[in-house]
Amino acid sequence: MAAHEFATTHMQDAFEGVYPIAVFAHTPGKIHTRDVSIESADDLKGLAMRAPSKTMNRYLGLLGAQAVGMPMPQIPEAISRGVIDGLTLPFESAAALGVLDVAQNHTFSRANRGYTRR
Repeated sequence: MAAHEFATTHMQDAFEGVYPIAVFAHTPGKIHTRDVSIESADDLKGLAMRAPSKTMNRYLGLLGAQAVGMPMPQIPEAISRGVIDGLTLPFESAAALGVLDVAQNHTFSRANRGYTRR
């Protein structure tokens, strides 16, 4: 509700000619990896990580990871074959996609926040 109010109040220029009926934001994102347990940002260095957006490509690159773009349906096979070492995705989406069957490590922050929240 707060996101919808923000969008309809402060983003009218972006919605010119369109009336949004709903605004959605997913749950906080998590880091899922095949073989490496992520304990700190340094653990991401050198890993091939599937990134969902240009922003996450840049973010992962700044952390030393190699950002890889690919459609979501390709993720389970890519991680099981070692094409990617891991990915960023909300836990609920990872479960629905089958990532939990092929990624052995799932990073949850102590603050119970993902990479998408401060």
